[in-house]
Amino acid sequence: MVQSWITILFVVFGVSMVLGAPVAGWITQHSSLRQVPLVIGLMAALAATLLFMLSKATYLLVIARCLQGISAGVVYTTVLALLVETVERDEVGSWVGFALSGVNLGVLLAPVLAGVLYEKAGYYAVFGICLAIIVIDLLGALLLIDKTRARKWVQDGHRTGDGSKHNGSESTRPMIEERDGPQHSRYHTTDITDGDIRN
Repeated sequence: MVQSWITILFVVFGVSMVLGAPVAGWITQHSSLRQVPLVIGLMAALAATLLFMLSKATYLLVIARCLQGISAGVVYTTVLALLVETVERDEVGSWVGFALSGVNLGVLLAPVLAGVLYEKAGYYAVFGICLAIIVIDLLGALLLIDKTRARKWVQDGHRTGDGSKHNGSESTRPMIEERDGPQHSRYHTTDITDGDIRN
């Protein structure tokens, strides 16, 4: 009976992750901030770990594993999207390989460390380490500055800098965007002084 439930829990996790990853990809693509789905995924992982730790009934364990699978799909998808849009194009392969190596290293070491910790410190110590790691990840996600937000700050800084004085009078420097193609743009600025407006 125990083996059957262990199998069910593994299957539920895998199915939930497979179903959750495409949805997470769509949300990440249409989200203005990649940070939002990442934070939601980590909060779901935190809730799933707490539920798994405190569950006394098998159906609660199934729910916890389902939530863990969904959160894993969201986090994996969002992190890879952040990685691809942050690093240079010719460095994507090496950075993705580095990230996936970290995942595999965690899968390799975590069962051994959890077994030793369970033997030495007990049941709740294992979940305590898991919760601490998720909280650290969550804090990192909250402090994350993704490219969308950074680009907005840079544009706001340019607009603020464009309000400088010109010939003793304040000038307005509207930015005109001329698109040369789908991937290239060129910006020009023109000075319009108060005297020009009056004339």
